[in-house]
Amino acid sequence: VKQGFKALKVKVGVSPEEDVERIGHIRDAVGSDTAIRIDANQGWTVKQAIETLNKMQRFEIEFVEQPVPAEDVRGLAEVKQHSPIPVMADESVHTATDLLHLIKEDAVDLVNIKLMKTGGIWKARKLAAVAEAAHVPCMIGCMGESTIGITAGGHFAAALKNIQYADLDSDVLIRDK
Repeated sequence: VKQGFKALKVKVGVSPEEDVERIGHIRDAVGSDTAIRIDANQGWTVKQAIETLNKMQRFEIEFVEQPVPAEDVRGLAEVKQHSPIPVMADESVHTATDLLHLIKEDAVDLVNIKLMKTGGIWKARKLAAVAEAAHVPCMIGCMGESTIGITAGGHFAAALKNIQYADLDSDVLIRDK
C-alpha cells in the first residue's frame, strides 16, 4: 500500500479460521480505501467456502477467486448462490466452452482470463467474447510471465471494455540474481 498499490490479492485456502483472522488483520492495517481480493486456489470445500466467505463479508472483500476445486462446477454454483462475496472462476476456465458451461450452471460472477492458461491472445479473445455476451466481467491475470507477457496482457485488457480488473504483477516478483 505504501508503494501505491490500490488493491491487494491475498492467498487463502489453507485454514479457514486462519484465513478469516489474517484477512481481518490486513483490513485493519490497510483501512477501507484499499481493495482486498482473495484467492483460495481451490483450497476450500463447498461448506468451508460458504462459511468462510460469510464470516469475511464484514471485511469488504471485492471478490473471491476459485474457492473450490476447478472440476466442481456444482459446488462453485452452490458457493456463488450462498456467498455474499462475488465468485470468480480461474482454474475452472481454460476455454470459451468451459466458461459457457459455468455460465449455464450459474456458477460464476466473474472470470480470470490468463493469456498463458488459455493458449494465447486469440483464444483469450474468444473467452472474453463469451463473457461479454453473458455480462460476466473479466480480470486479466498472469502466471509468472516476464514483462513481455505482462505487456501483452496489459494491451489485451486495454482493448476490451469487459476486462474490469487486472492482476499483472508477476514481473514484479522476478529478480536478477
